[in-house]
Amino acid sequence: MSFENIKSIAKRVIELFGSGGRNAAADTASVDLMSDAIAEWRGMYADNAPWIDGKVHSLGLCAAIASEIARLATVDMKVRISADIDGGDYARAEFLSVQFNRVMPALRRQAEYGVALGGIVLKPFVRGGGVYVDFVHADSFIPLSTDGGGSITGGVFLDSADVGGKSYVRMESHMPSEGGYRIANAAYEISGSSLGRSVPLSTVPEWASLEEAVELENVREPMFAYFKYPLANNVDTESPLGISAFARAVGLIEQADRQYSRMLWEMESGERALYVSDTAFRRDNSGNIALPDKRLYRTLASQEDLFEDFTPALREKSIIDALDVILTKIEDVCGLARGTFSRAQSNVRTATELRAMRQRSYATVLDTQCALEAALRKCLRVMDIWCDIYNLAPAGGYTASFEFDDSVMVDRGAEFEERMAMVAAGVMDKSEMRQWYFGEKAEEVKVEHIQNGEE
Repeated sequence: MSFENIKSIAKRVIELFGSGGRNAAADTASVDLMSDAIAEWRGMYADNAPWIDGKVHSLGLCAAIASEIARLATVDMKVRISADIDGGDYARAEFLSVQFNRVMPALRRQAEYGVALGGIVLKPFVRGGGVYVDFVHADSFIPLSTDGGGSITGGVFLDSADVGGKSYVRMESHMPSEGGYRIANAAYEISGSSLGRSVPLSTVPEWASLEEAVELENVREPMFAYFKYPLANNVDTESPLGISAFARAVGLIEQADRQYSRMLWEMESGERALYVSDTAFRRDNSGNIALPDKRLYRTLASQEDLFEDFTPALREKSIIDALDVILTKIEDVCGLARGTFSRAQSNVRTATELRAMRQRSYATVLDTQCALEAALRKCLRVMDIWCDIYNLAPAGGYTASFEFDDSVMVDRGAEFEERMAMVAAGVMDKSEMRQWYFGEKAEEVKVEHIQNGEE
């Protein structure tokens, strides 16, 4: 499905399902703003920005920005799910742990898409006695309703398929209802760039087994989780959707690409060459000059000098310095530490300076981790609800704990030396050191000490 189709279909969704908190005109205008913005971010992320052509080349900054933030936010991330009461039934927690562990391998990659496009939806579903999670990208989701805090409570998910030379779109709507929560499926034929007639779900074999509507009684919360990149939406301040991590640096990224292309041209146009008289080369059977190396040798009309060296002075330093200034500004605007892409770290002299430079990245990553944790907790909650509805596991409470790596801000080696010095000075107990270094619980350390006769 092309993005132009999604934009047109999104407007039709507003007509079909009504306004979600504002009037229809305002919602349609919001669809236009956000659809255009998401299309731009997606093109930039795929190195297909409007200014990229044969003369202007991409530095790949958008993908690098999204990848770096997602990497820092998810590196060494650990999620533990356990029963929340002693002596209780652990079956529900163990079941959820197994189901949730399927999400983790894809999390960094999917988080990168969310960072690049402003957000991503995690939609749990039941299949074959298990609970799986579908990741829905920003250009395939239209929010329709929100609560008082601006959180999305209802929306429509778009899926497309081609059958028999025709294109179809499926709308899966999730909306609060009087009795609880309603999930419905409807399929439509795509006519040109707009939505055509309604068709049965069985028109597309993959959709044939789906139910047209399901009423979930006593469910009062959305059956999906939305990871929203933690930047204020300055594209549409009324929209509940997030914006890309590089949304505020679009113009700067274009400047960086153009400056990078100038550098490439400077290096290419300044390549060493030998201008040689055409009498110095042999000719082929057609009378054309046969050059041994077309990149090195250039021909001149017959002249007294047999050859002339051409080695121009390059201006690469001034061009690279200008590019570095632009990269530094991009880092500032995107909330990344200077030196992430620029050469700023070459001037760092002390650990304190390095720590200060990392502070911006630390704040960005911390906000991203908080948003990601909130979305994952909500996803886990939806998985738990599906367990209740389909009796997938015995009833029981669970507790989820999230652990994120703090190496963005902390020098692990330096901190280890500081803690060892405190242990040697008697300021810190060995058990505390083990708890920090190995992640052991106090009870585990105490039991081992007793077994070793230390207490």
